[in-house]
Amino acid sequence: MLHITNGDFAADLIKSACATKDVIAWQDILYEGPVKNLPLQELSQLRAEYLSSASYGDLESIKKSFQERDEKLLSYSDHDEVVLWFEHDTYDQLQLMQILNWFSSQKNIGVELSLININQFPGVTPFLGLGQLNVKQITTLFPNRKPISDAQLQMATKIWSAFTSSDPLRLTNLFKENLSELPYIKNALLRYLREFPSTANGLTWTEQYILQSIDSGKRNFSEIFQQLPIEEREYFLGMGDATFKTIIDNLTTAATPLIQYNKSSEKNSKCLTLTALGHSILNNNKDWIILNGIDKWRGGIHLTTHSCYRLDEADKHHPKLMLLNTEQSPSDETLTTIRNGVIEFNKTVIGEKASQYAVTLKTSADEIIGGATVYTHTESIYIDILWVADKFRNKGYGSLLIKMVEEEGRAKGCKYSTLDTFAFQAEKFYENHGYKRIGVIPKYLFEHDRIFLRKEL
Repeated sequence: MLHITNGDFAADLIKSACATKDVIAWQDILYEGPVKNLPLQELSQLRAEYLSSASYGDLESIKKSFQERDEKLLSYSDHDEVVLWFEHDTYDQLQLMQILNWFSSQKNIGVELSLININQFPGVTPFLGLGQLNVKQITTLFPNRKPISDAQLQMATKIWSAFTSSDPLRLTNLFKENLSELPYIKNALLRYLREFPSTANGLTWTEQYILQSIDSGKRNFSEIFQQLPIEEREYFLGMGDATFKTIIDNLTTAATPLIQYNKSSEKNSKCLTLTALGHSILNNNKDWIILNGIDKWRGGIHLTTHSCYRLDEADKHHPKLMLLNTEQSPSDETLTTIRNGVIEFNKTVIGEKASQYAVTLKTSADEIIGGATVYTHTESIYIDILWVADKFRNKGYGSLLIKMVEEEGRAKGCKYSTLDTFAFQAEKFYENHGYKRIGVIPKYLFEHDRIFLRKEL
């Protein structure tokens, strides 16, 4: 019989309870770093590289540990039964999904698969995991193991595929489905999504919890960490103290830190306090990612400063991941969508949509050598662009264009014409056509003012 569980503590208990050495401790923090839908050995290599880079151990040791783990798994057919021992938290549930997905991919499993999957144990409050139990308590779980069904294997495969995908919609769409075949996976995934930056201030749930704890008077690492699972309630990540300390260190040592260590009144101890920026971000006045940047993986999704999925948890049972993305050369579709969004909003206030027209000046060869683009509102036109090609300037074509623009505005019933120009462009030209300065933004572009002008038509 082969046993598979989450980590070393549980593995040692199972070895004693079942009098066996055939126990695999999976030991991977899958809610952190890149996780792709790769063959077992390739994914183990990817994970070893990440865990090493995140200071969870040296690369060769982690690779060796994963290799030994994988070799034991690959020899599962030497046993008559494989028993999976996992609890309800995100750490365990993601491991369970990976293992079930792997077994589902085997053409003929050929052995009995059983599952012990719990979220409580009599007399243990709060229940945080199998590692809390003693050998006698672990022994009582074994007779209650349940056969793993085809439906559970299929569901795990679907969940694992979504978790490792670069498309977040596949992950969030899972919450529209009945996931009861795997009773703890829904809350585990909800908690996993809370480790994405929020739309409110760029903090993850854990980072927000740390700042709130310090703000409420908790001052030391142990106190804040021990309270974490209590605050998580049924949405339990299963985070270890090493990971938690790394998060605090990142908040402390960042270029713009949110927390700092101060001397405590207790001898040789330090207490945590918020910086001014920490208070500001906690109150949603500033954004942690915009100020500090990000380069992290969550499953198959790469989060970067200029392309970052943020969690919108307005509906806590149906969370959404929103992409905040910087486009250096935006497509016509992007520009049109944004502009039309504003136009549609304005329509709700002024009762109609702005329309657009253009006046062009062409040669007999149908070459455009000048023109203007104009927006028409209820009582006003706005001259967005007025341009004449260099070799045709100072020939009266600009005047011809603006007169035509204004006449079209009058024909549409508009009373005013508004435009803006830079100090180095054409303010005098517009003043000669009756426009008057109504405002200025000094040094809008280097030393050049941006000037706004208007006239009655």
